[in-house]
Amino acid sequence: MTDATYAPSVPVSVMLPTFQRVEALLNTLEHLQQLRSRAAEIIVHVDGGDKVSGHALQENCPDVTVLQSKERVGPGGGRNRMLEAAAHPLVVSLDDHSYPVDEDFLEHVSAVMKAQRW
Repeated sequence: MTDATYAPSVPVSVMLPTFQRVEALLNTLEHLQQLRSRAAEIIVHVDGGDKVSGHALQENCPDVTVLQSKERVGPGGGRNRMLEAAAHPLVVSLDDHSYPVDEDFLEHVSAVMKAQRW
């Protein structure tokens, strides 16, 4: 799922909790790769009991940071774990089946936060 085309990186961590929705997750990740500027980091939390998502991510998305729980913690618990692991203070939280429709989404997020002197 990596693309050789250069896209500048925005200092943002994008996080996605998932549980057994591989097709939707890969679709979301594909859309994130098509943004004009890419997130500096994408983190996916695979909830406990999901036997398919982690393997699909390893095969298709080597640049994605994958966190996997042994027990079920739900999307909120997964978000907490991803927040702790995020490399950047600015974090965008999406669901595994949702993605930005504006190709400049991350640039807009970054600009708004800079304007707020965040």
